[in-house]
Amino acid sequence: MSDSSVSEKSDSTASSICISQKEPISVHQEVAPKKVSPRNEELCTYLHGVTFLGSSAIENPTSHGDCLSLMAELKSGGMSAVPFTLTIPVSSRGCVKLVDPCSGDVERSIPVNKILFCCPGVNNVSDCLSFTVSHSNNEMYSCYIFQFALQETLRVAISCFTQAFSLQTAHSLPARMTDPILLTFSVDIREGDKRGTFYSVPREKEMFKLRKDYQKNILINVIQNERPMIPILRCGGVFLLPDKFSNWGNFEMLDDLEFVFVDSKTLTISVNWNPTLPSYILLNSETPKQTKLSFAIAVDIIFPHITEPVRFVVEVNARVYPSNERFFFYTNRKPYIDNFLLKLKSSDANEDGDTMTSSKFQVEYVQSASAVGPFEHKAIYKSNHVDDEDDDMDDFIISGQGTVSQDCAEDVLTLWGKLLSEWTDENVHPQNLRPLVFRGIPDALRGEVWQRLVGLNHEEQLITAFRYLLAQDSHFEAVITRDISRTFPAHDYFKEADGVGQEALLKLTKAYSIYDEEIGYCQGLTYLAAALLLHLPEEQAFCVFVKVMTDYNLREMYKPGFDELYLRFFQLDRLIQEYLPPLHAHFKELDMQPHMFASQWFLTLFTAKFPLFMVYRIIDIVLTEGVNFIFNISVALLRVSQGDLLKLDFEEANKYLRVTVPKRYRCNDEADELIKIAVTIKISERKLQKLAKEYHSMKEVEAQEDPSIVLERERKRLHAEVLRLERENDALARELVGSKIDLRNQLNKTEEMLEETRVVLNQKFDALKEAEENSHQMQSENTNLKQLIRKESEQFEQQLNQKSKIIEEYKDICKRLNTEKDTLEIKCQQISESISSCSKCKEAVSSIDLSSNAAPAIHNISIDDSLEQELAAVKLELVESQCQKQELEHKLTEALAELSRLNHPRHNSLLSKTSTFLGNTFSKSKDVSQ
Repeated sequence: MSDSSVSEKSDSTASSICISQKEPISVHQEVAPKKVSPRNEELCTYLHGVTFLGSSAIENPTSHGDCLSLMAELKSGGMSAVPFTLTIPVSSRGCVKLVDPCSGDVERSIPVNKILFCCPGVNNVSDCLSFTVSHSNNEMYSCYIFQFALQETLRVAISCFTQAFSLQTAHSLPARMTDPILLTFSVDIREGDKRGTFYSVPREKEMFKLRKDYQKNILINVIQNERPMIPILRCGGVFLLPDKFSNWGNFEMLDDLEFVFVDSKTLTISVNWNPTLPSYILLNSETPKQTKLSFAIAVDIIFPHITEPVRFVVEVNARVYPSNERFFFYTNRKPYIDNFLLKLKSSDANEDGDTMTSSKFQVEYVQSASAVGPFEHKAIYKSNHVDDEDDDMDDFIISGQGTVSQDCAEDVLTLWGKLLSEWTDENVHPQNLRPLVFRGIPDALRGEVWQRLVGLNHEEQLITAFRYLLAQDSHFEAVITRDISRTFPAHDYFKEADGVGQEALLKLTKAYSIYDEEIGYCQGLTYLAAALLLHLPEEQAFCVFVKVMTDYNLREMYKPGFDELYLRFFQLDRLIQEYLPPLHAHFKELDMQPHMFASQWFLTLFTAKFPLFMVYRIIDIVLTEGVNFIFNISVALLRVSQGDLLKLDFEEANKYLRVTVPKRYRCNDEADELIKIAVTIKISERKLQKLAKEYHSMKEVEAQEDPSIVLERERKRLHAEVLRLERENDALARELVGSKIDLRNQLNKTEEMLEETRVVLNQKFDALKEAEENSHQMQSENTNLKQLIRKESEQFEQQLNQKSKIIEEYKDICKRLNTEKDTLEIKCQQISESISSCSKCKEAVSSIDLSSNAAPAIHNISIDDSLEQELAAVKLELVESQCQKQELEHKLTEALAELSRLNHPRHNSLLSKTSTFLGNTFSKSKDVSQ
């Protein structure tokens, strides 16, 4: 049936609607969708007269404004619209289908459980309807746009979507929800066998016992048993985080989501989990003994009257076993239970009042029973670009970060060297200076170039003043000392307390506080001074600092009352309005003023939060072009971040400008691109003067106004400021609660680590004590052994000396006896020769017995007187020799007895040989003497 026939035969609100899968009902019948049992999943509602305008990617799938923009774009885009028959199931397990009205073929099928948000059009797109769909990757969403020929058909479509999203009877909600809502989550993990049957895995000591490579299914029951209760529309998805301690932006969406309402209080959710995928490798690897895995399961629940899905995160522990592990059948297989408190607060509904898009409540907090306190509810779907830029928005970049490359191309150094050689007049800049500065001054030459840019030419007067001021006292010294430790804490030169860098910074800022009495000292001065000290000695840095403050009018912004600084804020606000109108309108809607984010930009020349290499580039250009170049940098920063800022609320935008924007420029390429954008922005001096004149005129008019009007305006401004501060206070309170939870969790983990460390330390202490005792014992034994060895050594040395002495005596005796023997032998030979001529004497001598018993026979021999005299003399000599021999024998006997007493085998052998030799010698001597 064509759309034209519908319009001709229907004069009011008749629509071509068909219920069930049979032929359409007559167009003259005015009907409503047939109410069917939720268990009957085959029935659906057919809607004719529907035109499919197309689909488009969308970043925020729950944004009403984005959906309306896409509707208007596709409706007015002139694209070829295709007529279709739209079928909407009555069950959340069915699919929304686009059916060709001619052939009846299904052109596209979209599961209801993939639909996140349904949005009807308003105003010029009031005849349109859109819904957003999530894909397998939870970071990709699509928006489908439909146009309806009749408003009645559109209303029926909305009713059908409402019925498909919710199969339970709607509860009547009170106007205010004062008490938190209790929801119980029952989580059961099941593993499939070869036949595809899933069985619950066992749990031991609050840990699921999983097996490697087994397909898994997660069964979740959401139960409400206590009042107050809130109806549940559907499940928006189940997500898994393999490591709960990693970034919570890394949740992986699980496939094959199914959910069913068991009754009005229970929602059962089933989802499959393939652990063999690379993203789940941590949960599919065998867990070492005595360790466990902690992962998180997130469930997005969509409630009526709440704009965004509410995420409930269940943290569970598990241990992965080998695939061939067998578990005892009767082990505990009960599911894991966790209770959540959902606290809601009232909010204003949308103007159209439609139940599909109006928001009656907002989430104040979601608190788990396992958590210490409520944590801040965050939107599930945020800009992916923002998440990529800064995973942890709460981490400020520390001032003084960023490495500055010392490398420079040879041709660039050649150009700078030529320029410096030709730059003779510091008050006149060379013609080719600006393009070189825009490209960046080489870090090795930066100090020299800065001095020339500010016109510093041997300022002996300033150097003398600096030396004089160092000896003076400043009443700002205590404040300066306190702020110095906060200046560039990430830089090695200023990191050490009371180090060389901090001492130099103290001297410079203290000297300037005395030099410029009107300004004295203000917070922020130390950042610029520190940047100068990194390139210049103390005296030259002070001179350049004074030049920048005076010649560049930077000190005007530090004067009491900060009138010049507020003028800069006014000029920046008008420049944002001129160059970035959408962002200016968004800031005005949020009541965000430039002084909330740009004060440090003007007072510190961006040195407080931005990386050093970007800070140096900005200072290069400011010293060349003037302090007004800060406007170029500010507008460039906002232009680059405009897309993200337009999607953020007040707190998020404020944090984005303070934290995320500086982090964006942690690499040189990003800084170079920003400088290029800033240089292209043309902000003339005449335009700034005109804005300054407008600002002063406005101040003069305000000064001439009636005081009551001024006070009323001031009261309104203060009231708005109080409201803003209250919002900030609420945001800070939520952050504080979240920080307390994080700190409590960290404290618990630290206490566990401390306890484990204490146990290990006690074990190490006992082992060390035992080792010390063993060491003392070994040292004592070593000392005793050394004393024993020393004593034995001394005794041995003494004995060796004694034996050496005895041996020397024996050698002397042997030598003397040998001498006596030789003498006796010679005398005997002489006697024999002397009597050889006389036969009688010879015969007599031969018959003489030299022994004692033969001596008397000699006297009976008759010899000559001369011979008798000679013989008597010889006898006398023999007797004397015998006496000496007897004496030697006596001494030898005593020595042998002494050596025998020592009982040493080696000495006994030596003495034995000596005794034998001496015995033989004495016997020979006796024979000779005889």
